[in-house]
Amino acid sequence: MEKKTEAQQIRELGDRLMKIHEGSFDDDNFGLGDHGRELDQDDTGDGKGYEQDPMFDQLGKIIDTQTGDAPITTVTTDDNKEIQISPSQAKTLRMFATAEGVKSNIRAQFQRDIQHSRGLIDFADINDSNEMGNMFIKKYL
Repeated sequence: MEKKTEAQQIRELGDRLMKIHEGSFDDDNFGLGDHGRELDQDDTGDGKGYEQDPMFDQLGKIIDTQTGDAPITTVTTDDNKEIQISPSQAKTLRMFATAEGVKSNIRAQFQRDIQHSRGLIDFADINDSNEMGNMFIKKYL
C-alpha cells in the first residue's frame, strides 16, 4: 500500500464527508407537534423586534440632517406616533443610550422604552438636557 500525501488524505476525507446524508429536521421528526412553532418565524427587523427603525438610528438622522436643506425633526415610535424631537434632545437621548457608567441592561431597557411613545414622550416634553438627565436618573437609576 502506497503512502498518501496529506493533501490526498484531506481530499479523501472531504469526499467521504460529502457522501454523508443526515436526513431532514423539518416538520415533526421529533414528535413535538406545533410546540414552539411561533419561534420559527424570522424577525424582519434589526433583531430586536422593533416595528419602526430603532430610535437610536432615528435620533441620529435628526442630528445628521440639522444643517441640511430638509432637516428631519420627528421620529416615529413603534405605536406609530410621530413625535417632534429637537437636535439637542436627540443628542441627549443618544447619550443616555450609550452612557458608559450605566449598566447595559438599563441602557437596553431605556432603548426599548423610548421605542414607544409612552416612554419617549416624557423626554420629548423636556427641552433642557439637565432636566432630561434628572428624568433619566429618576426613571432608570
